[in-house]
Amino acid sequence: MSEISEFDAFYGRTRRRVLLQCLVLTATVPEATAVTIGAYEQAWRRWRKLGRDGADGRDGAPERWVRSQVYAAPRRTGGTTVPPTSADSPSSPTPDHEQAALLATLATLSVDQRAVWALVEVAGLGPDEAAAELDLPSATVRRELAAARSTLADPLGSATGDSSATSAPAHQPWTSQDVVVVLEDLAHVVSLPTPPRLRASGPDPARRRRRALLPVAAAAGAVAVAATGWAVVSATDAEGPATPDGPAAAEDTVTPRVLLGPSALEDLGPGGWVESATTSAPVDAGPGSLCQLAASADPASLGVQSRRFTSGSAAAEETVVVSRSVELAASTYERAVGWWTGCTNVTALLQGAYAVPELGEEAIVLTLRDWADPTASYVVGLARAGAATVSLVSLDPVASAVEAVAVDEQQPGTPQEAASVLADAVATACAAEAADCETTDAPTSVSVERISPPDPPGSRGLLATVDLPPAGDLAEPWSTSPPVSADGELRPSDDTDATTPCDTADLATAGAGDIYSRTFTVPGDPDLPSYFGLAETVATFATPDLADQYVADTVEGFGTCSQRVGSAVVANLGEDLTTGPAGRAPGVMESAVYALAYDNEQDERIFLRTAVVRNDTGVARVTLVPGPDNDMTREQFDIVVVRAQARLAAAGDQPSS
Repeated sequence: MSEISEFDAFYGRTRRRVLLQCLVLTATVPEATAVTIGAYEQAWRRWRKLGRDGADGRDGAPERWVRSQVYAAPRRTGGTTVPPTSADSPSSPTPDHEQAALLATLATLSVDQRAVWALVEVAGLGPDEAAAELDLPSATVRRELAAARSTLADPLGSATGDSSATSAPAHQPWTSQDVVVVLEDLAHVVSLPTPPRLRASGPDPARRRRRALLPVAAAAGAVAVAATGWAVVSATDAEGPATPDGPAAAEDTVTPRVLLGPSALEDLGPGGWVESATTSAPVDAGPGSLCQLAASADPASLGVQSRRFTSGSAAAEETVVVSRSVELAASTYERAVGWWTGCTNVTALLQGAYAVPELGEEAIVLTLRDWADPTASYVVGLARAGAATVSLVSLDPVASAVEAVAVDEQQPGTPQEAASVLADAVATACAAEAADCETTDAPTSVSVERISPPDPPGSRGLLATVDLPPAGDLAEPWSTSPPVSADGELRPSDDTDATTPCDTADLATAGAGDIYSRTFTVPGDPDLPSYFGLAETVATFATPDLADQYVADTVEGFGTCSQRVGSAVVANLGEDLTTGPAGRAPGVMESAVYALAYDNEQDERIFLRTAVVRNDTGVARVTLVPGPDNDMTREQFDIVVVRAQARLAAAGDQPSS
């Protein structure tokens, strides 16, 4: 594996987690973005050491080295803030009211309080580990952690005990879980550069001098939150008793006994599994890190245990999170599922979803493929029983590129086999008294049934990058924007819809509401033509009849397109993909798929694939404009169309019709 491939995989796997911690450290989106980018640029410049011999990577842990860069500078500068330059920081999304309120509250904490809180609650370190990373006494870390938690939880926005500090504005109480959930949503829409763009940023001296200012900006000791008009000043050090919450107190509650042993994994492919690591937090760079955005889906849990296994080139990782209540476990499970079904790792491809109805309160098996070099297949099992959330992730390197094929036969293990091992994992986890399970017995048998993948958080029924295979020989990953509302709810809509010159029906005039669009491009490939990309628009009608009429009018428009658009050539590729390829949602869906060629205003000959899909009152339009050497196969595009219908159905919790 080349240095470039190693770094790109590392960056794609870890950047959202680091960004999440930077949002806590800086309490502003532009500074968090700039600090994150700066740290990874430095990591790339010394990647030969970080990635190979670990000389600068603290025992071969590049993520820990990156983390050390973003944590060290704010504490050195004592809270001085210098705005990042526009050249170094991409445009940032404007936080919504809840996100802005949280950032303002975080800014009232001292620099050390934010650093300690982020290491414990987001990175998943214990207080003693955080003390070692920050070079602080353990007692100080526990005191700062208690003060940070107290300030976040105090609805009056109490200061930290220094009467000279400016009073913080009143705010809602924030639990650790609340903070992570809100910041995850914000991190999802922050734009970070693709790996090639990051690597191409260049080590020129002028850029290095500018970048040297960025970690200073991370301190955010005095922050003006323009979106809300609040001006807040960093609070000073706090005195307060250490609380019994968190990883240190959980050690006696959730022990490694909740985890499986190697012999229990024999159904997951090659056999001969051996344990390689067991920790009280997910294993660094383990299989589970492909899509997760934080060290734990429940940062306020009673405890976490994680174990990694290997078998030749295959690997597996089991993680058990025990929440403080059954209700919190439900949120933990939902968040963990959302990490995988909306995976932000730009080279991950979600291939299938399966319910496991007999297992716990909720259980699902997901199959994915990482099409980075080298490619790898993943089988992910997630289950909730009582207060315990169990995840079991297995991966196996594969030699072939991503293909539009059924994933049931992929290794390691089929969904059925993964569900069987997951059932044993749940029974073992439930042996912990704190798990509060109804039963500690594994079901005598489990079955899997194919379902529509759950809708990722904030997707509004639209496709995500995790739904798209590479087009042709495309080596760079897809990139996308947040959903765009046609009525300006999120931000003004521009040209981001999926209509074509053949369309005669218009969603708005046809009576549709809740119209959202999203475009997908590949900014990392300079050889692609400017028109290359995929666009999708989704909308909801008041009745199924109105949705049906829109589809009928669209089909009629394509039928007469050649007479209305002189240069157009239209091919009907099929309607009603009721028995389509693997990855389709259950039930009948109404759809029509076309290939179209026409001359644009620049006299370029444009070829595209387009589809209209209806699901009850919901409609989706999907259009791919390929490049000469970068096109999806017919089967690949059909799978994207089927996934669009599945996302549409999942967003509205509607049955296929």
